[in-house]
Amino acid sequence: LFTEFMMRVEGAVMLFIFPKLRTNIRNDIFLHIQNFSVNFFFFFFSGDLANKISSLPTSCEKILEIIIYNISAIVITFLISDVLIFYTSKSCSVIITIWFTLNILTTFLFSKMINSYEKNHFNVTSSITGKLIDVLSNNSLVKVFSGKPYEVLQLDNMQKIEIKKARLAMWQVEKLKIIQCLILGVCVSLMFYILRIDF
Repeated sequence: LFTEFMMRVEGAVMLFIFPKLRTNIRNDIFLHIQNFSVNFFFFFFSGDLANKISSLPTSCEKILEIIIYNISAIVITFLISDVLIFYTSKSCSVIITIWFTLNILTTFLFSKMINSYEKNHFNVTSSITGKLIDVLSNNSLVKVFSGKPYEVLQLDNMQKIEIKKARLAMWQVEKLKIIQCLILGVCVSLMFYILRIDF
């Protein structure tokens, strides 16, 4: 009940904060980009920049949702469960606390590496979206100068890079899951061993 109540409070807070937050992020990025030199705009597709400006507020919102809903709920549930288990088996409670701590540590250790791979993947994906927007908005020029084969080849090359970056990013996440799964296996084995001795 306490967890459900906290989630409803968090939902109410998000209802008032998130819409304004999206607007502020979008406005700040737009104003920041306006201060860049003209040379900056020669190296980036306008569609790529527009995609990044529009997607960043949503990404920030999703991160905050994960923090508010998932992490806070998990921590509260863990604390309540661990206290209850402590009265049944102190040894098991200690093992669960160690497992939870190791999970958090491995997540933090891997997060920086995963973030760099995800950033590379996002940049390529954003470039593809930007390329599509630019080609479609300049469709008449592409047809006049018979640039279709060139544009298709460029898009195909960009998509091949995107696939490689996506696989690299996904593999980093899988490595983290494998390590956490092994930690869980060790902790569960220890708990069964302790429970076997106790009972």
